[in-house]
Amino acid sequence: FSYTFNDEGEYLYYCSLHPFMVGKVIVEAAAEEAEEETGANVMQGTNIDLETNLALPFDREANNSITLRFVPKADEIVGHHLDYHVEITRDGEQVWDQVLHDHDGVLELIITPSEGVPEVSGGEAGEGNVSTAPYKISGAIFNENGQYTIKVEIVGIDHTPLDEPTAEDQFSISVVPEFPLAALIPLVVGFSVLAAMRVRKITF
Repeated sequence: FSYTFNDEGEYLYYCSLHPFMVGKVIVEAAAEEAEEETGANVMQGTNIDLETNLALPFDREANNSITLRFVPKADEIVGHHLDYHVEITRDGEQVWDQVLHDHDGVLELIITPSEGVPEVSGGEAGEGNVSTAPYKISGAIFNENGQYTIKVEIVGIDHTPLDEPTAEDQFSISVVPEFPLAALIPLVVGFSVLAAMRVRKITF
C-alpha cells in the first residue's frame, strides 16, 4: 500500500489490526533542490595543503577514482618548479613511493584504484613549461579499506635537488565501502527483533 500526499498538513492513520494504535504523517512543502555539491575537501598542512575532489572518507565502491592536489603555501616554495616526493602507506605498510616534478608547483594526482603495481602516466609539460598536466596513477592504491597516510615533501626547487627535503607535511585518508554488507545484516536483524518485542508488548 502506498499513498502520495499532495497537500501540506498533519494526517492521522490507524492500524487496521490494532485500532488503538495511531500514527501521524506530517507533510511539508518540498524544499527547492540545492545545487549539486562537489564534495571537495581541503586538508590544511603547515607548508602544503591537500585538496581532494571528493568528500572524505573515500568510498572506493561509489567512486572510480580520486584526485589529490598538493598546493604549496610556504613562501619559499610558492610559484616555483618543484620536485615532490610522495609516499603513501596503508596501516603502516608502504604501497607507493615516487618523486614527481611539477612546473607550476601545484601537483595533481588522479588515482584509480585497481590491482597490481601502480603505473604512472600523464604529467606532460604545458606550453613554455609553465604548467604540468595531472599525473594519472593506476594500481593498488586505495583499493582496500583502511587508513592511508600520505607523506609529502619537497626535494627539489627550480630543477635543483635539495641537500635535505623541505616543506614536509603528512595527511590521512580513510578508505571505506559505501555500506558494508556485514554491517547491514546485523542492523536488519536487530531492527526485526526490536519490532517483534514492541509488537508483543503492545499485544499483551
